[in-house]
Amino acid sequence: MRKNPEALKNSSAVRRRALLAIPLLGVVLFSGCGKDKKKDLAVRSDSSGVEIIRNTGKYRKIVWAFDTAFIIGGVGDTAFKRVRAHTVAVSPDGHIMVLDTDLARLDVYDQNGALVKRLEKGNNHLSIPSAVVLHGNEFAVYDVGDWSLVSFTSDGTYVGKGRAPRQFTDGVLRSDSTAFVLAQRVRDSKTNTPIISIVRVTAQDTTSIIAAAIEDAGQVALPICGGVTLMLPPIFSGPPAWTAGHGMTAVAEAPLYGVRLYRGTKEFRRVRRGVEPEESSNQYAVLASEPGKTINSPDGTTCTIPAVEVARASGWKEVIPTIGAISIANDGGLWVQRVDPGHSRPAVDIIDASGEYVGTLPLKTPWPVGFLPNGNPIAMDEDTAGNTQIIAYRINKNPAPVRKVAKN
Repeated sequence: MRKNPEALKNSSAVRRRALLAIPLLGVVLFSGCGKDKKKDLAVRSDSSGVEIIRNTGKYRKIVWAFDTAFIIGGVGDTAFKRVRAHTVAVSPDGHIMVLDTDLARLDVYDQNGALVKRLEKGNNHLSIPSAVVLHGNEFAVYDVGDWSLVSFTSDGTYVGKGRAPRQFTDGVLRSDSTAFVLAQRVRDSKTNTPIISIVRVTAQDTTSIIAAAIEDAGQVALPICGGVTLMLPPIFSGPPAWTAGHGMTAVAEAPLYGVRLYRGTKEFRRVRRGVEPEESSNQYAVLASEPGKTINSPDGTTCTIPAVEVARASGWKEVIPTIGAISIANDGGLWVQRVDPGHSRPAVDIIDASGEYVGTLPLKTPWPVGFLPNGNPIAMDEDTAGNTQIIAYRINKNPAPVRKVAKN
């Protein structure tokens, strides 16, 4: 497996295929790193009012220490059953809301990890909550039970209930502070090809921010698990990474290394690095499919399809997208998680609020699902028993160097 996150293939064939894979994003390819420099250089240019920042120069390693500040979740009545990235949100004043969809329970914690309020199904205006999002200074909870958005103040006080956006049925819901943002799957009216459209929804209107072509899932028959038939898309063909928050929406220029930033529906910046997408292979497809796919049988039993069978049946795209996830920090800077099949925690690039590349954090860096007011990240992990935990970290950006002890 790759030891250096910058050890990516640089062939004209890969670049050509990458461009053909994103006809709707309209990305302009840019050159590689060029001459060796002591520090990175951000080349800025304007085009139609959009600031284009091309970060050039060498890969820079960041050495930060992530020290645990506190942990939420454990055993007994503090344990979680099913918590995901889109069911955790952090308010500007530091309250952390954690939605457990299996328990239909919302827990609100303060910025020190102390439980402030517990909201449970049936007696707290909730039926079947499935997503939570910070909208302005309030938490909005999507309740699939009655297709509503239930609003709470940051400390969990009930505010009111309204209809959910008609485009949203489940999954990830975000907010740019003044409007809800979601990914809507539609089909091109002329070609019938599937499209992912990132849309901005207000009480008055729904507008598309950007759209990108995606792959259809294909029906494949597998000889195992009783000859099951599944709908599987090609591996590495997922929609581009995106997120919203702190007054903006960020969308990856998949499969190339680029992030497009919007205020409302107006693009104001593109941030790019001279990093080429890597050619995929059967090995990478299998690694990306780990640990396989578990399905439920009609008789109540489960069956696991090995990763090698999933990869063989679904196939894979020719290139691996460079960006797997984006998180927006409190100051408007970006955390950009790379794609590295086989690693659950790939390397993370840090882009500052001006769009300049700061450097890259190594493998196993905690991935932030939110940030406390002091800028420290909130991440998810599992304990030794497999229970989900929410961990608040303190970042030490100048840790003491580790001294090697000489062997006698």
